[in-house]
Amino acid sequence: MTHRKLKKNIKISLVLSAILVIAFFAYFNLTAVKAKASMNSELGEAITLQASDFIINLPKEATVTYVSDLSLIDVNALGTHEIQVQVNSKTFTTTLKIVDTIAPEVTARPATLEVGGTLTPESLIVSITDKSDTTVSFKKAPDFDKVGAQ
Repeated sequence: MTHRKLKKNIKISLVLSAILVIAFFAYFNLTAVKAKASMNSELGEAITLQASDFIINLPKEATVTYVSDLSLIDVNALGTHEIQVQVNSKTFTTTLKIVDTIAPEVTARPATLEVGGTLTPESLIVSITDKSDTTVSFKKAPDFDKVGAQ
């Protein structure tokens, strides 16, 4: 074999080896069992997530359990909680977020003002019900010196 052919064969071998290594790592990373970064549970409601909900690429035959005691989490308070989930003999750490995604129920009242009058956002609210603290504000401050609907 000539020196030129030998160099060419070495280059081809190196390229093929690199492709195989990249393919192996890609396959391993795509199929490895991992924990999701976080999961959400609604404020004020029981946590209905299963331990397996926190895991990616879970094998069918795997045994999945909570290591953390979810009954200690206050579901009536917004917050982030570190939890642990065990898959077979490996323990994963992930996050459970208690979130409020349900819009408040609001009853509003109309208002009519004289030019130059004042009005607060709170004065437009008859009632507001939500599981978390709410604040009321104008999306865009009204111009009380302007005539007409705003």
